[in-house]
Amino acid sequence: MRYPFECGDHLRLKLRVSEGHLGGPTVSDLWPNANWHEREVFDMMGIRFADHPDLRRILMWDGHPFYPLRKDIPLAGRPNDMPDVAFTNKAPLEAGPFVTVPSCATTKDREPRARRQE
Repeated sequence: MRYPFECGDHLRLKLRVSEGHLGGPTVSDLWPNANWHEREVFDMMGIRFADHPDLRRILMWDGHPFYPLRKDIPLAGRPNDMPDVAFTNKAPLEAGPFVTVPSCATTKDREPRARRQE
């Protein structure tokens, strides 16, 4: 018996969604590993998968009001008044959490959170 995909093959599925209908069918019943990937897409972009067995957030906490990888989220973030959350203010664009300065220094020295703010 020959399987359609041999070991090490890659498959990428693309699905167009509209603002009015953010969702599509699940493929986790065909490929069990898709369960985790669909949960991550739901958590980061808000796309729901119909008939998914366990569609809940895995990276953001339950009740988080936003989907961080959607294009309607500004780069500076959104103001947040949720108590006891580490990121309650907008992140500065000039030294955001993932912005480094090119140099020959080590990553530890280039990391903005490791430098003192001037």
